[in-house]
Amino acid sequence: MTVRPFDFAKDANTIAKFYAQEWNIPQDKTIQNLKSTNVIFQLVILIDDQIIATGGVHRKVGIHLKGDYSTKDPWLALMYVQPSHRRKGIGAQLLAEIENYSIQIGFKKLCLFTKDQQGFYLHCKWRLDEKLTLRDQLIYLMHKSFN
Repeated sequence: MTVRPFDFAKDANTIAKFYAQEWNIPQDKTIQNLKSTNVIFQLVILIDDQIIATGGVHRKVGIHLKGDYSTKDPWLALMYVQPSHRRKGIGAQLLAEIENYSIQIGFKKLCLFTKDQQGFYLHCKWRLDEKLTLRDQLIYLMHKSFN
């Protein structure tokens, strides 16, 4: 298993397909987002040169469109592990890599929102800030501070 920084030329189409399958995000929208200045960094995990997981830190995320969350920044964004590799510790490993890199570049805190993975993040020592309903879905806003 290898962790490396996202390479737009090599990785964008694969990640766009993942996000389309998981969250119905149009592939062209993901590609535009991945090449924007919104992405602070994105990591990928590979097995046998195939991407099996990705996630990153972004300046803004979709929740910014729903209210004033501009004071919450930066954001853990679009954590994804291929279904056949879930529940094997890969998500936790990716999250730890993202957190460590965030600390190295000077971030004191990360924020996130999730619809259904709050248990995973609580297990990884994230804190629940707020629950809100958007488009009839319960959303959990969370953060993790680094000391």
